[in-house]
Amino acid sequence: MKKLYLFFIIIIFNQFTAFSSPYELSDFDNKMYYTIPTVLGLTYKLFYQNPQGLSVSEIENLMKKELLSINKLSVNNYNNDIALLSDILLTMSLSIAAFQVFDGKIISDWPTYGAMFLETTSITLGTTLITKNIVREPRPYIYSEKAPLELKKDPDASQSFFSGHAALSFASMMFFAEIYSSYYPENSNHYLIYLGSIALASTSSILRIFSARHFPIDVLVGAVVGITIGKLIPYIHEKKNEQNFIINNKSQKIFSINLNL
Repeated sequence: MKKLYLFFIIIIFNQFTAFSSPYELSDFDNKMYYTIPTVLGLTYKLFYQNPQGLSVSEIENLMKKELLSINKLSVNNYNNDIALLSDILLTMSLSIAAFQVFDGKIISDWPTYGAMFLETTSITLGTTLITKNIVREPRPYIYSEKAPLELKKDPDASQSFFSGHAALSFASMMFFAEIYSSYYPENSNHYLIYLGSIALASTSSILRIFSARHFPIDVLVGAVVGITIGKLIPYIHEKKNEQNFIINNKSQKIFSINLNL
């Protein structure tokens, strides 16, 4: 009888703890969802000038420019197939983070998760586009003999700094890893989630160098921006004043151990 009684206590205990969320959206957060896109949009509009692309003479002058040895690595590896593969891996990174919402523990918390994911991607993308339009750094293939002239004349050819692929890949994968760790604090394999996330984002980013789309510094800065935003957004929305989710999960394990003794 005692064991049966304890069994029902465990069931009731699990029902109250299984859907506790480690994140929350405050009134301030709700206001920021309107403010951040507006500010980013206005800033982008302020710095955006409808570029006409580089002229033939400008391209010829750039091709005469002496580059650092490390940057020549990017120039000499123009390859559209590798660029396409990096696009596919970026799509995978975004999809993995987006579809995590269908996880058994997370789906009941989908409004909060969805808001945080949109916040992560929109801030990353907005920051990237604004920086690109301010700096207007020529892409590596501008200096390559292999790239067609029409591609070099395209306005996008002056959007090298910093890498949007690196920023979005790292932002989405770090967001994915942070969220998973928070919803499954009892899992001892968090490091594998982080390593896998970093590996996927790194591969997508490095391929931008080996397709002459970005210089190494573009990818490095993009990675730092992405990691920062991907970790910062979940941190901002954590329930700072109560750690019920983590405590409850640990309590379940302790309770089970005591029951077996």
